[in-house]
Parts: sequence; C-alpha cells; structure tokens
Amino acid sequence: KLLDKSLIKLVIMLLLIDIIYLGLWSILEPLQPEEQTITSEITHVDNADITQRTNDFRCSSKNLTYWVLILSTEKALLLIVGMILAYSTRNVAVKELNDSKLLTVIIYNFMMVLIVTGPLRSVLSAMPGETYFLLDTIFIWFSVTTMIALLFFSQFYRMMRLVNNASEIGIPPTRSVSHAMG
Repeated sequence: KLLDKSLIKLVIMLLLIDIIYLGLWSILEPLQPEEQTITSEITHVDNADITQRTNDFRCSSKNLTYWVLILSTEKALLLIVGMILAYSTRNVAVKELNDSKLLTVIIYNFMMVLIVTGPLRSVLSAMPGETYFLLDTIFIWFSVTTMIALLFFSQFYRMMRLVNNASEIGIPPTRSVSHAMG
C-alpha cells in the first residue's frame, strides 16, 4: 500500500539526489560564460560595405556534455519508472484514481518532445541567442501546456459531469469541489 509519507520521502530523496548532483557540478566544474562574436558583412547599394558584429554569450564548461548526459539519463530512467508505474496501476478499482491512460499520454507527449527537441536544440544552438531562446521557449511552453491541458481538462470534465449528474437527480449544488468529487 502506497502512503502519502512514503511518496513524500521518495520525492525528497529524488530532490536530494538532484541537489547533490547539481552541487557537485557547480563545485567541481562551474559553468563559465563564453563570448562568441558573430560577424556579418552587409553590402548596401548606397553605402559602402557594412560590418555588423553581434556578441553572443553562452555558459559552458569543459565536460558540459557529460554532465548533461548523466543528468538526462537519470531523468530518462525516472520517466521509464513513471511509465511502468502508470502501466501497473491501469486496473485500479477506484475510477477517480485511475489516470494511467492519461499519464501514459502525457509521458508519451513528453518523450516525443524530447526526441524531437533534443536533436533540434543541437541544430538551433548555432543560431544567434535570441532566436535560439525564442524557439526553445516555444517548444517548452507548448509541451508543458499540452501536458497540463491533458491532465486538468479531463479532471475538470469529470468533475463537471459529476456536478451535472447530481443536479439532475435533485442534489443541490455545493460550493466545494471536494463535495462535488465525493
């Protein structure tokens, strides 16, 4: 039987692992700013050639790829464990607690975003900073918004259906969501 205390302990343990890992990374090999100057020459019809220089700052370290790879592997393993848990709880008797199909869709969505944006981020990193960050932000925003919409709209729909069913049989509406869900 899974209790709230055991879930809280698990979350705290995972959080401590991340804090220790990121702390070690920050102490052993802190990120350093790197300046990259991008020079482009523009030929203008009326004037002489114009040289435009753009400075782009990025953080990097000697073994950045390895640090990120280890962190990404840990998160991928957690995602796989989440998929296994969602699959193993698909036949829970309590209908309100059985969100495994929804969680499976959310995890699938997240995996697809990772598979698409991982290589895409490598290609986009050659772009100027503003374009890179704009596209990266759009990808993150879209995936998070989709996951939240999948999770909460279905819950909201289920709650509204319960409230409508209760009003059809003559139960007065409540002011509390917990009463409507119960």
